[in-house]
Amino acid sequence: MANVIPHLSRDGWMSNPIDIISKLFEYYIASEYSQSNTFRGNVASLKYDLESGKSITEKKDNIVRSLRTMYERYYSIDDVTVEVSLTDEDPVNTININIEINYNNQTYTLNNNIKTTDNVIADIDDAIAAIHVY
Repeated sequence: MANVIPHLSRDGWMSNPIDIISKLFEYYIASEYSQSNTFRGNVASLKYDLESGKSITEKKDNIVRSLRTMYERYYSIDDVTVEVSLTDEDPVNTININIEINYNNQTYTLNNNIKTTDNVIADIDDAIAAIHVY
């Protein structure tokens, strides 16, 4: 299992689980589904997951599937738990994302709330501050 990720900054390769978990989440929020021809269909994107879901249930399922797939590239499938809840208050939706990863006998939990208006991201809680280690 690859437990390092490349980062185009002076940090280079990241190996700290907290850094990896938060950076992957940042990539998910910032990425565009069609940003790469080489990796077409393999880029996880919150924007795409929101736009491609026709109902609240589809949007939730898309987000869970994308996040699980992305984190399972770096951690064992049995060690990744993703829970998503959405509130539908037209036109504003609140997405609560909870990611739990067990790695080296420690549990890392990322909790984040994202507000969207008409499928456009309007507000994001600070993901880095919400990572807890147990």
